[in-house]
Amino acid sequence: MLRQPFFISCAVSTAVVLILGWMLGAPVPSVSEQRFRQHVHLDRMLDQPAALTAVDRPLAEVLQTLAERHAVPIFIHPDDLLGRQTVTIDVRGVRLRSLLSLILEPHDLEFAVQEQQVTVSPLGWLDESPTRLIARVYPLPQPPLAWSGMNEEDWWEIVYTVIAPYSWDYSGGGASCERYPGALVIVHLPEVHQQITELLAHLEACRQNPDPTATIRLTNFAESHFEQRLQRILAQPCQVELFRADLATALEYLSRQLDVPIVVSLNLRYHAALQEPATVTVSSQGDPLSRVLIEILTPLELTFRVRRDCIEIVPLLDVAFEREYRLYPVGDLIGDGKGNRIQELSALLSRFVELPNFAGAAKRSIQVWALGDRMLLVAATAEAHDRAQRLLADLRARLIGLSPPMNPAERLIQATLDQPADLEFLDAKLPSVVAWIEQTYGLPLEIDPQILAGPPVKITCRAQSDRLRDALRTMLGSFDLDYVVLPDRVLVTDLRGVVEYLRPQCFDVRPLIDPDAGVMTGPTLRVFLRDACKGNSSFFDAWIFDGILVVCALGVQPPRVAEILERLTNRQDRLPRDREFSAAYRLQQMAEPAASTSDQGGTLRQAYFDALHAAMEDNHAN
Repeated sequence: MLRQPFFISCAVSTAVVLILGWMLGAPVPSVSEQRFRQHVHLDRMLDQPAALTAVDRPLAEVLQTLAERHAVPIFIHPDDLLGRQTVTIDVRGVRLRSLLSLILEPHDLEFAVQEQQVTVSPLGWLDESPTRLIARVYPLPQPPLAWSGMNEEDWWEIVYTVIAPYSWDYSGGGASCERYPGALVIVHLPEVHQQITELLAHLEACRQNPDPTATIRLTNFAESHFEQRLQRILAQPCQVELFRADLATALEYLSRQLDVPIVVSLNLRYHAALQEPATVTVSSQGDPLSRVLIEILTPLELTFRVRRDCIEIVPLLDVAFEREYRLYPVGDLIGDGKGNRIQELSALLSRFVELPNFAGAAKRSIQVWALGDRMLLVAATAEAHDRAQRLLADLRARLIGLSPPMNPAERLIQATLDQPADLEFLDAKLPSVVAWIEQTYGLPLEIDPQILAGPPVKITCRAQSDRLRDALRTMLGSFDLDYVVLPDRVLVTDLRGVVEYLRPQCFDVRPLIDPDAGVMTGPTLRVFLRDACKGNSSFFDAWIFDGILVVCALGVQPPRVAEILERLTNRQDRLPRDREFSAAYRLQQMAEPAASTSDQGGTLRQAYFDALHAAMEDNHAN
């Protein structure tokens, strides 16, 4: 890592002079600034479109060709670095910088803009050069323009956390970031300064065009127009017909037919799917390309990501735990900021966004920081961010008295699942059962590829119910299977899949826990629901934020929780009041003392819950 204390002290001294000049409003000439501008000019030349087709061509020859074709000086350091390395690649529609990375990484080489040239060196060499460190001053928005109450400490937190997190002095690196009133002074490599400049410009653009509910990505926030084009192509419908093709052939076919660069990650050089090719069969008549790729790659434990202007094929685990940073404006949820609401919301996301594992304990790979009084910085996987956005959208809807947002397809699925059903099968294969249910009830069903890749499932059962959702769960439960409702379909899966798609649900319980007109406190309601659902759930957690109950349960469907809350609300005028019941019960216990004080608390709670259940059942019978 960067370890140059003497140079850093000189750079910081230069930065102090820059600060004084900036504060006095006078321009101060700076060699560092001139070097940075030269770096930016050459760096922009690396954004030229590039293409290359090569089969076992010497790496030195390829670099010379690229230098001449794009008028970019490429210098090899040390001189004898390149030996017999060869390049085999066929890629087009990418930037020159991405192409250089693709041909250098397999040989443990890297490049950087240095001294008005592109220098190619062994991996890690360039970071050790003290002459590449540059000091810069970054003025920050000042009141009344300061964004969401953020101060220098909050901006420092963003830079340290998001930009090259392992290169700073606090983690053993040589880069530094100092806070001064109204500014940050940063000593780092030119390419990192460019990232910081893009980050601050991106945040300033968001401040000038505020959307109180828009999530701001801080990972790949400056993605190229090449990558934006790929994202659009991935969302477009495509027609693909592949029958028993090996993976390499299938990817080459997609790349040429759709004119998209698809490359295989270095981590897959020895992957079984490439060493002993598995066959790929897929038929798509209008599905998005992203879904076609998932259908091809998931059974092979592979996936894809957009990176370096390409669609990169990578092992599933490489992406599953890859975290990205996003800013969440939450001022509309915080309100006047009284109390510690920003911390409550931070704790809520930490608790409910990450999935429970199979033991029932929540994973905590998500990190949430409160910045100012109206902004959250969240580090999590892309999937966890999707959950966070849905949870915040549900909270916003409930707080203004609306149902959580649901697209028309999902609304139709929920209505179909509430139809009466009679399912009877004898030794029928699961795909045939799914096809029959689709045709009979019009329910868009899909089988998890991991289930299809496992042993065949044959179903013999009779499941009859007033609701298709219950009959379906009874039928699948006999084979340790279940289903989850997705925005556009119902997925038949196992416990792993159910956990993967588990989604917190929001319910407005303000009438029940209102301090004046309600029947119980928030904590009592949470415990009561957990007690009422414990027979059906292997995992149950609940949280109340500003009168909105957030529930995450494994094995308990949202209609069950909604039914309990509806019965409580409808019977509210006859339910025993928490405080009144407690006072009366304690008077009774004083007349007939219980065995121990600890038992009294548990007995009191159970007695109150029994009274609630009795009132609910009476209401249900009526």
